[in-house]
Amino acid sequence: MFYYYDDMVTRGRGLILHPGALGDCILTLKLADYLKSRLGLASIDFFGQIRNISFFPGRTSIDRISDISSASISRLFLPSKDFDPSAEKDLAEKFSFYDWIISFMGEEGSDFEANLAVTACLSSAPEISIIPACPPEDYQGHISRFYLESFFNRKLVSLEAFGIDNPHKYLHQQHESLILANLNDVHAGREMLQSRSVGLKGSERLVVICPGSGGGFKCWHIENFIKASQILSSEGFRPIFLLGYVEQERFTCDDVRRLENAGAVLSGLSIEQAVSLLTHTDIFLGNDSGVTHLAGLMGLPVLAVFGKTDPNRFSPLGGRANITVQPEKSFSEFSEASVEDVCSRLREMLD
Repeated sequence: MFYYYDDMVTRGRGLILHPGALGDCILTLKLADYLKSRLGLASIDFFGQIRNISFFPGRTSIDRISDISSASISRLFLPSKDFDPSAEKDLAEKFSFYDWIISFMGEEGSDFEANLAVTACLSSAPEISIIPACPPEDYQGHISRFYLESFFNRKLVSLEAFGIDNPHKYLHQQHESLILANLNDVHAGREMLQSRSVGLKGSERLVVICPGSGGGFKCWHIENFIKASQILSSEGFRPIFLLGYVEQERFTCDDVRRLENAGAVLSGLSIEQAVSLLTHTDIFLGNDSGVTHLAGLMGLPVLAVFGKTDPNRFSPLGGRANITVQPEKSFSEFSEASVEDVCSRLREMLD
């Protein structure tokens, strides 16, 4: 069966359902951008965890957001025999505005898909696509490519049929920024850098270092980040350590003190505040983490340190995003050789 452009989508509204973490949600933006720029959806809404998606509207292809925990989505996981769509009028109303619903929850052929379809059809007749949040173990490509392929495979068409004859190049377009900061972000970032806790001087170049990640096994050893920051400081950079909520719980008081001795430390920032900081950043160093994906799609020069996770699948997108694979041992202890290699890569990126 062949599908033509007009069969794929109308110029209506789309909805993405994704309950995942910051990085997971950011990695759907390539699909969202394609739906608007290539397939003609007029707007896209996103149901997710608000703390991870609050910055989307006004900076990305996402127009509106909603808290997925308040949308009663979990009821769709009930066995179909126990699910009464006529009692789900509030849920049906939430779906009534959409011509296309893309869910990263549930599975194809599951009760979730059946319940979603019958509920949405109470008030409209949207197209529904269920996309697995994680590719199969034997999948070789990038996860964002997997999302695109899964969407089109559901319609029996290939990426090439819709103008993506080089998926790798499409995902890593030079200097592409799918997350665009606004003027308020720039002003807020400037105020942050002028505060006493940072005290950035006009001649200093700013390197933001994010030493954490949601998974501890993804984290290059903290002493490596500290040593790298000291080397960069001696070369005219002003390092700022950006700590998320996970790092605030994971790092000891002694860890934080050692970071403070090596550079400024900013912790507990909202994603909007992190965006503001990144608008003034000359280069970014981090692990495989959500903030690293954020920096990459803002178009920053990014160096992501990988160990056990597969960079072919999870590398940050963005034309100036780079990865370095370091020995697994450097994730459990200090490694001078690993630090020197990372600093050398950073210098190459700035030449």
